[in-house]
Amino acid sequence: MVRTIRDLTPALGVSTAAALALMTICLDAYDARPVIERWLSASEYPSISISAENHAASFGDLNVAVETSTGQHINLAATRGRVRIATMFYAHCPTMCPLVVETLKDIDGNLTAAERSKLSVLLLSLDPSRDTPAVLRGFGTDRDVDSNRWLLARTASQDVGRVARALGIVHEEAAAGVINHTPVLVLLDAKGKELARSEKLSAPDAQFIAAVRQAIAADARI
Repeated sequence: MVRTIRDLTPALGVSTAAALALMTICLDAYDARPVIERWLSASEYPSISISAENHAASFGDLNVAVETSTGQHINLAATRGRVRIATMFYAHCPTMCPLVVETLKDIDGNLTAAERSKLSVLLLSLDPSRDTPAVLRGFGTDRDVDSNRWLLARTASQDVGRVARALGIVHEEAAAGVINHTPVLVLLDAKGKELARSEKLSAPDAQFIAAVRQAIAADARI
């Protein structure tokens, strides 16, 4: 039987599912899949394996208002029209989110200038009450992201779950303002259809980068 972390959440709990991803930071060079597979093999779910699933099939259809780091109010649908990498984060995240951003910058660095010009990066906040436009701007400045192509934004609090589900991201608030969440990068085409996803942080994911290049090339031919 093939299941995903999202499938396991009812049985294991969101905290455990998110913890599986957090374990990767310390145990497995930031590649979630091997650690999760080993953990499951030692658990009461020995027959379960992790599979890729088209979590974001509905992302392109989301009707969600967002506020950007510049204070602009737009609909998430307005980000369509370009190849995008989408993920979720929060500005005061101590470890995982900085790694996510550095991984995204590494992906940028593996592309040519022409390829980068055709790619957008969308980071949506898991903590919209704290992540005001000023906080998002500061985060982008501190991380030296390309504000011309990277969009940092927050939804209304009630829409965080909808966006997370569309991207297949498991999250849960923990103590002291910490938000446990799975580190997933989702590659979307210009219409919002998922093309690929990666859970690998720090070291470049060659397959994901190849998928990004292929998506950009395909979009240029349309």
